[in-house]
This record gives sequence, C-alpha cells and structure tokens, in this order.
Amino acid sequence: MPLDIRLGLLIVLCVIMLLTIEVTEDYVEQDWPRLRRPPNGWSHAEVLRMFWTGVGLLVFPGLVLVILNLALLIAQDLPQTPVQVLGGFLVLLGWAIFVVVVSQFGDLSAYIEDLGPVVPLAVAALLLMGDLLLFIELLGLIPNDLRALLP
Repeated sequence: MPLDIRLGLLIVLCVIMLLTIEVTEDYVEQDWPRLRRPPNGWSHAEVLRMFWTGVGLLVFPGLVLVILNLALLIAQDLPQTPVQVLGGFLVLLGWAIFVVVVSQFGDLSAYIEDLGPVVPLAVAALLLMGDLLLFIELLGLIPNDLRALLP
C-alpha cells in the first residue's frame, strides 16, 4: 500500500485545526488592550476586535471544508480539481494571517493591527471566496445516497 501524501496532509490539517482552536481560545480569554489604539487615533480596539472575530468565524468553517474535501478525495480516490486547490490556498492564506494576529507573533502582528480594519476585511474576503469554492466542490463530491437527503 503506497503512502498517499494527501493522507499526511489530512493529518496535518487536523492538527492545525486543533492548534488554531487553542490559540484562538487563549486570544479571546485575555484582556483586550491587546489590540492597541493606532497612533493616529482613527480606529478603536473594539471595532478591530469585532472584525477579527468575524475573520475567525470564517476561518474555522474554511478549515473544516478543506478537511472534508480532502477526506472525500481520499475516500473516493479522486484527483483534486483546480477549484479545490484555489479554495484551499485562499483558506490557508487567510488562516495564516489570522494566526499571526491572534498569536501576537512579533512585530508583524502589531503592524497588521496598526493598519486598522483594512486587513481583516481583506482576509474575510479571501476566506469567503475560499469557503464558497470549497463548499461548491464539496456538494459535487457528496455521494448520491447523501445527496438524496438534501432538500
């Protein structure tokens, strides 16, 4: 039985999901002066918190969709489509930016926070596109038995 690289990728994605949950939980439980007021004073920490919370609400479904698409590809022994590759890339790019912000990784996180609501809105757009692409592909991969249960 040859080792399928997609199985290793599936395991890595599941571990990434668990670590992202932990990092996000630590971020949410801390006091909220973590998102500082920018020096020019045009933005509030509460607004940035709301935007990054919205990004988090798109990150987790995106990761689940990547995992489900990959699991179905492995189970049905199908090749990946360009739409799945693009959707997975968009979700993982948005995930990487989100993790940098919530883990407070060096000065890069402070720089991203100082940009204000532009970055969370752009990341949310990336994640929304990736989520939609992966959801459309997932609907095409669902077996016919399960598809009969859908309205």
